[in-house]
Amino acid sequence: MRISRLKVWIMAAMAVSLLAAACGGGDEAAPTVAPAATTAPAATRAPAATTAPTAAAAPTAAPTPTRAPVATATAAPVPAGTMVVALGTLGNFDLLPFTSTSRPYLDSVYDYIIGVDNAGKPDKSGMVQTWQVSPDGKTWTFKTATGVLFHNGDPATADDVLGTLELARSAASKYANAGRIRSNIAALTSSDNNTVTVKLNAPGIYWPDIELGRGGSGGAPALMLPRSYLQTIGVDEANKKPIGTGPYKVATVAVGDRIVMEAVSNHWKLGVPRVKTLTYRVIPEESTRIALLKAGDIDLTSTSRAAIPDIQRTQGLAIFRRDQSSSALLRFEQQFIPSYEGYGDNPFAKPDVRKALGWYAIDRKAIVDTFMKGAGLLSMNFPVFFTDPAYEKMEIPAFDPTKAKQLLTQAGYANGFTIDLLTYASSPALPESLEIMEAVAVYWEKVGIKVNRKPTTFTNWIALMSAGKPLDKPTASGLIYQGIFAAPSAANFSNGHAASSAFSANRDADLNTAALAWANAATAAEYVATGKAYQRQAYDRGCAAGGGCPLFEAGDVFAAGSKVPRNWNLGAGSYSWQIELAAALR
Repeated sequence: MRISRLKVWIMAAMAVSLLAAACGGGDEAAPTVAPAATTAPAATRAPAATTAPTAAAAPTAAPTPTRAPVATATAAPVPAGTMVVALGTLGNFDLLPFTSTSRPYLDSVYDYIIGVDNAGKPDKSGMVQTWQVSPDGKTWTFKTATGVLFHNGDPATADDVLGTLELARSAASKYANAGRIRSNIAALTSSDNNTVTVKLNAPGIYWPDIELGRGGSGGAPALMLPRSYLQTIGVDEANKKPIGTGPYKVATVAVGDRIVMEAVSNHWKLGVPRVKTLTYRVIPEESTRIALLKAGDIDLTSTSRAAIPDIQRTQGLAIFRRDQSSSALLRFEQQFIPSYEGYGDNPFAKPDVRKALGWYAIDRKAIVDTFMKGAGLLSMNFPVFFTDPAYEKMEIPAFDPTKAKQLLTQAGYANGFTIDLLTYASSPALPESLEIMEAVAVYWEKVGIKVNRKPTTFTNWIALMSAGKPLDKPTASGLIYQGIFAAPSAANFSNGHAASSAFSANRDADLNTAALAWANAATAAEYVATGKAYQRQAYDRGCAAGGGCPLFEAGDVFAAGSKVPRNWNLGAGSYSWQIELAAALR
């Protein structure tokens, strides 16, 4: 299907973070030194002279002793060379990980409190090495790694994990999910340099994954901060001169243009980074990024599906994918506010309106076929994705503009109404987002909605939503490219996001009750049952879960030059692709 009036803006935004490469690991052997020289063998005695048949032969001389070889040491590896990553946006250039914006450069500077592997299973790549939960699911005990150093040489201990959590729940917290952190945590203690105990107000069998893990929700304290450093110089100064325990230090920042980083000499887990200088550049136009990639001026960039054939025809370039790692979502902002001052009733507060615009007015298949080149799976699941143990596939509504108009009339809006549509490039992994939002605007106009397009940035949208102030008229926004959390692991906790953001925008008591029952599940069976109940209730009310109205699920696509090994494994799930790049380069 052809969609009229499309404005083709191809940009990229939001974060997911590039961690460049490391060539050794904490579990690998240290560089070897040649064995010490052995003592030269003593000279052997000359054999006794033998009598020749005719004349006596002179005895042979003893061999001269040889000199022992001089021991040589294997050269220690050092970072070398450069890598340049170009993305459509680097978010707000903040260097402390407070907002829910996934900024690609953060994973290069900081380590996660809890890491996961390519399959989404918690592993020892983060500061926490072991974890244990009490039988009632309310107390978690974490043991941290030893020998970890911040970039200024200070040792990192359990106290820094504790400090990160205390900062997140403090009155001065800048974390996007500070309110949720405060309500979840009852007490925080640390008995020694390697032990942190967290007591929750309610059972949280998935709590570490949600709040502390690399696969968890945005705006949570998943990246470890230096407690003493922040207390000494303050948060504002630390944002100008950040330090972490990651494999790269921030060298220079040119806001709106680039961030340049230098490798540490030896990372506690990854070993010696292979690349010495890592640069993140902002280049909004995809055509410019691809031209620079072909010329060898950049080494890695996100790309649209439409550009894949051209890149594949270019010698020396490669395409890397991670399928079905994210879900594209529309949002009906503040849909449970009943009315606006000076405007009147809020149409989005009515389920029939949400169904009209989120279910029937949009041709999802045409969007996927046209802009995603078919590389997307139609979906109506949010916030329970296919990787979640509580997943139950929701029916995909058929494209039916007539049905949409009927529902609008039934809700009292036969002549439509006016909305603001906030449009922004939402993720480096979805450069098609602006085109898709223009298509959505056209679909809505065809059923009688007056759409005021309001171009903005993802950072400004985050600030607007975080302010918590009522809007002045019905507002939709998108496109959010929400990460899909990885499948449950066999470890002590499993991936799931149990209302991590599901009810934050709700103003509906019944939905909040259902979401909290899911979040507070004490057993895996209870988690599945309550998650399915919440999903069904949110679906039946028409995109009622936190304002999210799913369109499709898709993955990340990156184009790379020769510096990126062809065995780069992006893994699965929503966690950052930079970790996988580092593993490939080790």
